[in-house]
Amino acid sequence: MKTIDAFTLTPKQQRFCDEYLMDMNATRAALRAGYTQATAMNGQLMEMPKIQAYLKERTAQAAQKL
Repeated sequence: MKTIDAFTLTPKQQRFCDEYLMDMNATRAALRAGYTQATAMNGQLMEMPKIQAYLKERTAQAAQKL
């Protein structure tokens, strides 16, 4: 599996991912990361391949620690 590092994401995308991992709610995470209401509601952030890969990697890392 290819490692996705934080440098492939914009700072706003990184913040979205960090916020999403706290409560697994994409809409709230997008709003907390500073995206507009329209962006938060359209779900496109969760469809971005680099965000999906980053979240998958971080979830796997957390599961491995457990």
